[in-house]
This record gives sequence, C-alpha cells and structure tokens, in this order.
Amino acid sequence: MMNAMKRPGVLWLTATIILIVVVTSLAYLRLLPTFLGEIPYLDKVLHFSIFGMLTLSVLAALGDRRLRVGGLSLPLAVLVPLAYATIEEALQGLSPYRHRDVWDLMCDAAGMLLAWLLAHRWAAARHAHRRGAPSVSEGTR
Repeated sequence: MMNAMKRPGVLWLTATIILIVVVTSLAYLRLLPTFLGEIPYLDKVLHFSIFGMLTLSVLAALGDRRLRVGGLSLPLAVLVPLAYATIEEALQGLSPYRHRDVWDLMCDAAGMLLAWLLAHRWAAARHAHRRGAPSVSEGTR
C-alpha cells in the first residue's frame, strides 16, 4: 500500500475532495449562509477556484498522466475534474433547490485549464532553472 506521506499529492487530493463534498452537501441541503448569494459573482469565483484547486490536486496525485483518444493526448488532471463537474452540474437539474447553469460549468473548466497551464509553465520554468537554461518567462534577450 502506498504511504501517503511519500505522496503529498494524495493528501492534497483527499483534502480537496472532502472540501468539495462538504460544500456540495451544504448547497444541496440549503445550509450555506444566505449572505453569500448577495456577493456579486462569488458563485462563479468559487467554481473557478475550487475546480482549479481540484485540478492541481489531481495533477499532484497522478502526475501528468494522459488519456490518448485518437491523435489527442488529454491530461487526466483536467479530464477527471471536468467529468465530475459535468455530472454534478447535470444532477443539479434534479434537485428542487439547485439549478443547472452552463456558466458554472464554464467557470469550472476555465479554472481547471488555467490551473493546469500555470502548473505546466511553473514546472517548465523550474526544470529550465535546474539545467541553468533561461526560464520560459525570461525568453531570449
């Protein structure tokens, strides 16, 4: 069995999943503080942030594993959260207290993609720095 202390990504992923389960449960049970709904765009910011964090957690736990579909190589760190977000958003239509919102899903996807892109840019810069080469942000002068 994998020792969780050797894989801090698994701990981050577990903590992120617990956070998402708690927030989702509170939303379905209508136990979230009502004043949160009064803050403009907070819902979208939270969708963006939580799913970006989930993407980083999956990336930390699984590494840069990919699913090959035809000629495409799709990162699991984006596909797994995207599948969850799509299913959860569709299920909201079955709840009398929630509603489906394509903009929520768009914010989820934007958070996932930005987190994944920033993680890869950071990793490339870190790798270049270790080799002594100019980082991606430095470019050529």
